[in-house]
Amino acid sequence: MGVKMGLSVDELRQAIKLEDTEQPRVFLSDTAPSPHDAFEVYTYIATPDAGLCKMSAIGKTIKTSVYGNELRNGYASLKAALTEKYGKPTSDFDRLRQGSIWDEPRDWMMALFKKERTLTAFWDAEPDKKGGRKITLPNELSIIRIFATAEGTEAGYITVSYAFTNEEACIAEIKKAKNKSL
Repeated sequence: MGVKMGLSVDELRQAIKLEDTEQPRVFLSDTAPSPHDAFEVYTYIATPDAGLCKMSAIGKTIKTSVYGNELRNGYASLKAALTEKYGKPTSDFDRLRQGSIWDEPRDWMMALFKKERTLTAFWDAEPDKKGGRKITLPNELSIIRIFATAEGTEAGYITVSYAFTNEEACIAEIKKAKNKSL
């Protein structure tokens, strides 16, 4: 990962080249302080008061069949690496929405593309509302999430996001700035 909670935008700009986006306080880069070869784009969310509160690593496009084998293998590989580093995920989902018509093995990518299938895992430092398992994450991280996204029926990518414990303060700051002119 190579970044830490609360870094200012200026500090981030000293470490990596950042591009502004249309979304306030969201920045893009083609690298990270500690890049991984599976990813090609990184997003950073940072506000003036809270600093860096979230980063995401967006994976390279993975060509696959309609069955999604190559995408699922890439996902499994990255999830295994995260599991080795952070322990077993607190939540792990490979689910098809009930009633989906995309329920055959050859429909795996279409279901993911139509957002009727979920392939994701979380490492959450806070227990869920049902009293789920809590884990300890390093470097003031509150949650890590990995998920697969389909670009169509024959290509997709994997994203890993890291949220810090200051994420709520960051979101509140962004909302306040957005609603300032109301």
